[in-house]
Amino acid sequence: MKNVIKHQAHPWGREVWFTQDQKALEALGRKFDLNTNTEGSLGLCWGTSGPLIIWIRPGAGHGVMAHECCHAALDILDYAGMNPAHSNGEPMCYTLQRMIEAFTPHLLPPQNS
Repeated sequence: MKNVIKHQAHPWGREVWFTQDQKALEALGRKFDLNTNTEGSLGLCWGTSGPLIIWIRPGAGHGVMAHECCHAALDILDYAGMNPAHSNGEPMCYTLQRMIEAFTPHLLPPQNS
């Protein structure tokens, strides 16, 4: 799918898709039956029967990226049956780190409306 970055969260068996494109998000909403109303939000994370989906408003920045990736990492570890605090939180931190590394290069600057 155009304008969607896909990341496989190894070894947990979940895929995470990232977009900042409103049309791509609307297509994902139709595909996975999601309420994709982003009004008033800087970022959102949805769990689906398939991938987790992260949307971030263009220009929202690294803090919002970390926030939404944290939601996804918690969902991934829950799916795997692992306590996020296990082993001083290392599985949680590595899962979060890998998502941020995968998606940060694709962050868009603010767009003029």
